[in-house]
Amino acid sequence: MALMIQTIPLQLENPFHLSYGTTTVRENVVIELSGAPGGYGEAAVVPYTGETAARVIRYLEDPAVAEAVRRDPLLLEDALDALPFGESSAARAAVDIALHDRWGRALGQPLYRLWGLNPTRCPQSSFTVAIADDEADYREHIRAAGAFDLIKLKLGSGDWRRDLDLVDLARDTVSSRFAWTPTAAGPRKTPRRSSPYWPTGIFCSWSSPSRATTLRAGKRCVRRCPPGCRR
Repeated sequence: MALMIQTIPLQLENPFHLSYGTTTVRENVVIELSGAPGGYGEAAVVPYTGETAARVIRYLEDPAVAEAVRRDPLLLEDALDALPFGESSAARAAVDIALHDRWGRALGQPLYRLWGLNPTRCPQSSFTVAIADDEADYREHIRAAGAFDLIKLKLGSGDWRRDLDLVDLARDTVSSRFAWTPTAAGPRKTPRRSSPYWPTGIFCSWSSPSRATTLRAGKRCVRRCPPGCRR
């Protein structure tokens, strides 16, 4: 069974601005397990984590990966255990996804059924809004996210006052109901369904090349959050 690799440039609708820099194009690597039943996977190439398309492809071309994907499609755990560890976690995740896709296809069932999941109870996805320098552009990006019940604001402008202004702009643009869930590098916290602010909510994620700077800015912003915000 061959592993086919394709790099796909994704032109972003809006520049994605973080404290690490601004990107207008992202390169993802899509893989296909050829033959019946086949399977697809995708590696997201996030530049500020040090990931590159070349590093993803190097992992995918490892002979040990080819050996793993040649295993019986129904023996999923055997194939997953055979995958080598490497410098690209995104590449390994792409093969993991493709192997699961092939497993479901071989059994003729979607993965949620094989895992016994109820799709109506799946967590809602969020829409991420990056940092913007222009207030009108920022409001437009927030409005575009209005179709989602959960909006994630990327903060880390370098000035906690500016970050707080962005939060206020978001609240003012979307809704007076505001679910405040600050996060920093590490485990993400999301609004609980029991929250009075659910399902319309905003949660914030500070990013900075320096973890210490991220935590200090987040704490200052939270201490000054408007009345009614949930901490």
